[in-house]
Amino acid sequence: MDTSPPPWPLGRNPDGTLDVLGIPDWLKYHPELIRRGIELCETLKPSYVFATNWRDDSGPAHAVKILEPHSEEATIYERLARDPGPSNPSIPCELIRSEQPFLLVMPYLFGIEYVPYSRRSLSYVLGVFLQAVESIEYLHARHIAHLDMCVGNILIASDDEVKFDPRLVADKVYIIDFHTSQQIQFGPGVQRAISLPFSQERPPLGLKHFDPYSWNVYCLGKLWK
Repeated sequence: MDTSPPPWPLGRNPDGTLDVLGIPDWLKYHPELIRRGIELCETLKPSYVFATNWRDDSGPAHAVKILEPHSEEATIYERLARDPGPSNPSIPCELIRSEQPFLLVMPYLFGIEYVPYSRRSLSYVLGVFLQAVESIEYLHARHIAHLDMCVGNILIASDDEVKFDPRLVADKVYIIDFHTSQQIQFGPGVQRAISLPFSQERPPLGLKHFDPYSWNVYCLGKLWK
């Protein structure tokens, strides 16, 4: 796992010391965010992902992610945005390329772990699982290996969130965080094993190489275990 700090200024306390949970001033007052009326107030992932006030149900909530320059994430989001069909699992988003680092602005959604499954029907639960499987199938058909499938990267839209963003579909599953994802030359059944990047799920038996498509399926299976 790469523990080196990201290549952009981090949040600071008034005395100049590092504030791990702080929002960097350059991001808080970013002209493109101000122009969109986006006021960040919370850190979701230190140094990388921030959010507006999602507890205020009077308007839409947003998440803003700072993209690593060496990642394929921006390219993958742009590629998926060109295919806006109903089976596309990519979350509706806007990529801000005004300057480095690039920013990704997306609606704030909750992960599938927050769904009250005990109050849902069996068909609903199975439908969520099926959507997650179909999302992986969709990406694999385009030779995109996510490589970090976990509950935090699988979101679902609620009726309340759909009210504020017509791009969203209620109860639809969305896949996020293509930070370590790769666009693979060959498709499933042909592609050879690759060196696995860091992921939330630990590889079995300490393996360091895996078929990227099989790895996604393995992680998805562990998620639902």
